[in-house]
Amino acid sequence: MQQSLTHDQIEAMTLADRIVVLRDGHIEQVGTPLELYDNPANAFVGTFLGSPSMSLFAANVMPNDPMRLRLPDGDEIRLPHPANRQGAVSMGIRPESFRLVEAGAENALAADVVVVEPTGSMTEIVLRKGGLDFVATFPERVDLRPGQPVHLSVASKDVRIFEAEAAARPAP
Repeated sequence: MQQSLTHDQIEAMTLADRIVVLRDGHIEQVGTPLELYDNPANAFVGTFLGSPSMSLFAANVMPNDPMRLRLPDGDEIRLPHPANRQGAVSMGIRPESFRLVEAGAENALAADVVVVEPTGSMTEIVLRKGGLDFVATFPERVDLRPGQPVHLSVASKDVRIFEAEAAARPAP
């Protein structure tokens, strides 16, 4: 078995059979590249892997419905199963998990467009929600302009829940 060390996440994701994510000399998670990307053990791993990074939003698990999260602005996200935490949490969403929808759609989050970056094969949008900038990516070209309000939905299965202290951190 050959082992190597890299600080380049793209190199690790494309060449490694298994990845060990370290923080301050401590192991955060070990697994295949896609296991870590799809199911990060914590917010550090979630935001460390991926470019653009996973975005984190402050939310609260609803006390009377542990399958629902409420963001500070009142938007709500339905989960596929009850949250394993109560009260304040950090909700992680990958940029490619967002879909543009009409207001009132299930799991819709209201945001404002900050920057539109067409890259040819995809479109990267920087958005702002409650003072937090985050990124959404779309495989198609989208006709949006800075300052435009939009609604984005995310499939319940694509929402990750982490401890609250990681909440509301902009994507690097």
